Amino acid sequence: MTWPEGFLPFAEDLEADDDGSCVDEGPAGLPAPPAPVDAACGDFTSYKKAAEDATELHIIGIHERGEGGPKASVHVSRTSELVLALSSYAFTQWTVTVDPGAQLKGIVLVGHQPSRVSAPAGIPIKTAIYNKDGSRIEAAYTWPNAPGGVDTPDLIRSVEEITGTGMTSFGGCRDGDSFTVVDDR
Repeated sequence: MTWPEGFLPFAEDLEADDDGSCVDEGPAGLPAPPAPVDAACGDFTSYKKAAEDATELHIIGIHERGEGGPKASVHVSRTSELVLALSSYAFTQWTVTVDPGAQLKGIVLVGHQPSRVSAPAGIPIKTAIYNKDGSRIEAAYTWPNAPGGVDTPDLIRSVEEITGTGMTSFGGCRDGDSFTVVDDR
């Protein structure tokens, strides 16, 4: 398996798994440093490249939440100026929290079904729903594509177009419920 041009997996000399996923099986199944996203899930795949713009774009994707209901949280402690794109196939109630000093400039919600987000006041939120108003934006949670035909590269192209910013990182897993966007280590 190859990863997108210009992107690196979050571990050196990482080999594709039998199913083609690039997953670091490091301590607790989390990606190896310098991952800018930590996740509480077993099938986390993630990629990173140097920011192309003054504002970074970090995309986090899940398919759906099962146990515990349709809830997922994202905590931003990263101090770089960034936009966060949250992708889910099924309805998800996202909760976004931000550390003092973090510079979250906006959130984009993407999905096949409308989702909701609770975030600090003043952070602009955009929503893009699959096939609404003629758009065909995908929801994705793994690179390069998930079983069932979900198109991760299409998601990335669409979110880059919506935000006007090149992607800095992508991180996702099928049933993730907790993510943290951190400074490089």
